[in-house]
Amino acid sequence: MVDDPSGDCIAVAALYFVANPSLSGPSLDSQLPIGTKIAIREPCVKISAGDGQLFVRVDSPTDIVVLEDDDPRCNGVTWRYDKSPRWIQANMSAESYKALGNSEFQRNDYYVSEGVKRS
Repeated sequence: MVDDPSGDCIAVAALYFVANPSLSGPSLDSQLPIGTKIAIREPCVKISAGDGQLFVRVDSPTDIVVLEDDDPRCNGVTWRYDKSPRWIQANMSAESYKALGNSEFQRNDYYVSEGVKRS
């Protein structure tokens, strides 16, 4: 799910976005953590065959651009809901990040531990 600055949400189907298609759970979630700001080039809105709901389909992983908080494309954009878990985690200490990364690494969840390093 993604939301726009007004808080409206829509599901996104991003094809071939992760290099390892067997990822699931926290490992998959770590690839685009909640609160990540993205831009989608050439979005295609589709209707789900199952339930008739709208969703955005992204056919190429290069059509998803991850934006940093200080990206000029975000200038002047205010988000209705900007208190995401990513924002809250920014206040963690270095020791807390290290403990979280080490914990995930010991569980052999290298994708999550790498995501902790990047966040």
